[in-house]
Amino acid sequence: ASAHMKELLRCDEKGQPRADAAPASIELEFEGGQEERDTFGRLLCYAWCEGRNLNLHLVETGFSPYFTKYGYSRLHHAALAAAQERAR
Repeated sequence: ASAHMKELLRCDEKGQPRADAAPASIELEFEGGQEERDTFGRLLCYAWCEGRNLNLHLVETGFSPYFTKYGYSRLHHAALAAAQERAR
């Protein structure tokens, strides 16, 4: 998954922007409209790269499960659940 994301984000093997490519445009989407973190301090959000939902992409391609142990996505549940079914 790491190498796959580096390719999508146009980074080299060290995670730095590649000199031969324009940097990817990244946007973050928050479920409640504002930044939220979990009990471990991790940022909870959806990452978008040039119009593509990266969270959904990782589930669709089998690099990540749709993890629902602590709750469901309020914004993208149907799409994430369907993507996981297709990836199986």
